[in-house]
Amino acid sequence: MATTQEKIQLLEKDANNLVTNLKELYTQIGKYKEAKDALNKVSNSLQSFINETKILSQEAHSIITRLNEIGASNILDGISNIKQNQHKIFKQIQDNNENAKKGKKSILVFMLTGFSFAILLQLIIILKLFLII
Repeated sequence: MATTQEKIQLLEKDANNLVTNLKELYTQIGKYKEAKDALNKVSNSLQSFINETKILSQEAHSIITRLNEIGASNILDGISNIKQNQHKIFKQIQDNNENAKKGKKSILVFMLTGFSFAILLQLIIILKLFLII
């Protein structure tokens, strides 16, 4: 049989194991509390997000309803027509610029031809004068 001293040593060992286990349990409880707090924060954040999304969807619905009341499709069609007309006008301006450039070139060619003809006439006159004199 175990002596009293041995029993005390066994009890001390068991007590130390119990203290160690309690410390580990306390640490785990702290970790569970931290996890619970983090989950509560996430839950609160999600609830806030859900509420904000609900408000935004209600506002979007209200805006869509108002747009339908004022004829948003007509407005969008009008904007589309404006864009198409704008493209036509820009194309017309671009064509006019190109024609103006061609016109400038034609005028320049005509002027150069005229100057060339005038110089040629002057040369003929000078040659005739020299040949006659």
